[in-house]
Amino acid sequence: MPFVFTLAVGNLVFGYIGPGAGLSALGALLAVSLAVIVALFGFVWYPLRRLRRTIKRNRPSRAEGRRDVERNALESMEPPAGSPAS
Repeated sequence: MPFVFTLAVGNLVFGYIGPGAGLSALGALLAVSLAVIVALFGFVWYPLRRLRRTIKRNRPSRAEGRRDVERNALESMEPPAGSPAS
């Protein structure tokens, strides 16, 4: 009798996935999906991070910019030639 039942509803029987196999398959699908998302994030994030770091290293710091402004201000305040202070 079970054999006849299996032949009659064979497609339904073959479509059953038990809870152990179902959870394992779902966990594997979730892990692969998450790995793909993290890989894509890494391919985008790390080149942008390196670019930002390179730009930051090549830009003069605020202190250097301030020193340049002070130096230019002092040079423009020098007394004219022929004055008693020279």
